[in-house]
Amino acid sequence: METPIFIQFTGAQGSGKTTLLEELRQIAKVSFSVVGEVSRDLRAASYVKNVDIKATTIEQIMIELNFLLERYRVLGKGDPLILSCRSPMDVYAYALNLAKDDSVLGGYSLDIAIQYILYTLDRKDVNVITFYTEPLDKFEDDGVRNKESVSLIDATIKSIIHSFHIPVIVLKKGTLQERMATIKDSLEKYNLFSFPEVTQ
Repeated sequence: METPIFIQFTGAQGSGKTTLLEELRQIAKVSFSVVGEVSRDLRAASYVKNVDIKATTIEQIMIELNFLLERYRVLGKGDPLILSCRSPMDVYAYALNLAKDDSVLGGYSLDIAIQYILYTLDRKDVNVITFYTEPLDKFEDDGVRNKESVSLIDATIKSIIHSFHIPVIVLKKGTLQERMATIKDSLEKYNLFSFPEVTQ
């Protein structure tokens, strides 16, 4: 059996990660599993009623980390393709910026996040491909997803990528078509998707 391909997106809130994952879901031509937007899944399942997509407390980060780790342990157990719109770098970025609010939980969450990153990088049973999504010029400003918070998380994610020497493919801000063209160039050789003809 060929090594499964694990495609993950990393980037600040509102940078288009979930949209791009949904595009790939629509055109996949092999069986796949999805590590979705964890906080949305938790909320939908009423796993924790007050979890939202804003990641505003260290408790929410802890919940996301533990839930993500459970999912990552089963990656590559059956499907040739795994898709994720969340990465360990995202969660680590939130944890770094929230750790100061609770030194005990914050320090613990940072330790878990670092192990999570190293675990993903060191896995030999899956081929990890990471797309970094640049922040978009337009997104929904809900008081948490605002220009300042997006810039902060984006800068932190870029610093993490640099510090851990994580290979990424950059998806520049632009139209969905332009971004999908970059993804097509990067993934077409794996023959996992039925990419439509894209004109830039």
